[in-house]
Amino acid sequence: MSFFHNESLRKKLYDYIKRKINSGELRPGDPINQKEIFEELNISRTPYRDCMIQLESEGLVRIIPCKGVVVRELSINEVMEAQEVGAALEGMAYELAFYNARERCIPKLSELIAKAEKCFQNNEPIVQDLNMEFHMVVFEQCPNRSIVEQLVKMRERIYDFPQRNLVPLLKWEKIFWQEHLRQVEILKNGTPSELGGYTRDVHWQVRGREEYWETLFAVKPGTVEQYFTQRRAYCERDPEAESRKKRLQ
Repeated sequence: MSFFHNESLRKKLYDYIKRKINSGELRPGDPINQKEIFEELNISRTPYRDCMIQLESEGLVRIIPCKGVVVRELSINEVMEAQEVGAALEGMAYELAFYNARERCIPKLSELIAKAEKCFQNNEPIVQDLNMEFHMVVFEQCPNRSIVEQLVKMRERIYDFPQRNLVPLLKWEKIFWQEHLRQVEILKNGTPSELGGYTRDVHWQVRGREEYWETLFAVKPGTVEQYFTQRRAYCERDPEAESRKKRLQ
């Protein structure tokens, strides 16, 4: 079997698994049924193995030696870490895209904001695809495709696998789309560094929005704050002082 045929089968399986996770047919902790996949998609072990390795590298599944593959659940710590990485990358992406986006994207971005505002007026939830489309319009103007690829995978992993119910988060979605409006205003009248900084430090901020993340991932109140408390304690610890204390004990 040729490399290109294997690659085509791997892509077919990759899309198949992601659709099942996205739709909720496969939930965190569920096993991937290898036998069913072989029969339904008519593929062999090589593209299956390659696909599972790729999905594991993206954090969607976990390969358990001698047991199989299960759909992986994100911990809140991983989500917060992804937010910090995403803030840095998207701030840079928006800054790099600034002049092309100013020239080409303002009408489309304004159209998407108008669609979101219409949903809010009718008390309808915003579909996540609309938010992703807003960001993709700008991403397409970024010359650094590696940054864009990482951001798209990160956003998909947080919001789309599985897709999440945004109805309880309507008040936060309104805030996020107000920030989109501010991003367009900066694009019209500001500078690249201003747009990058606003995107990084305001639009991606977590502090003050703990309720959003705890609702989105169905964790108890205080979970996000606990993450930051633990990390702050780790960052501020003094290894030399700890070592001296142990020697004196």
